[in-house]
Amino acid sequence: MLTADTAADVVERIVNRLKPLKEYGDKKTPLQKLEYLIASKLSELETRNPQALRDAAMKVGLSQEWRSDNKYSEELARALLSADFAQIAEAVLVLAPHFADYRTALDITLHVLRSRTRSFR
Repeated sequence: MLTADTAADVVERIVNRLKPLKEYGDKKTPLQKLEYLIASKLSELETRNPQALRDAAMKVGLSQEWRSDNKYSEELARALLSADFAQIAEAVLVLAPHFADYRTALDITLHVLRSRTRSFR
């Protein structure tokens, strides 16, 4: 005997089948987690002093157009993680005076430097 499924039943089955795919896409790599951590610290300046972010971005060769949706902090964090040591130092020196606490600049520097000693696979 055949039974007809309701639309709700079909949708529920599809959602359940796709759930593992969604969970896989939601997982972040260690490097993505580090990028997010640095971006969250940089976002402090998004509204308070966006020019400091733009100036630091220039030090690491980032030439993205300004975005006020915290994406600029993410782009700068990514650029810092791939910049050379001299560029990182220049960028952090630009940013340091603008943070509420100088330790934020030190934290960013340490996170970036630690990323160089870890293997992110």
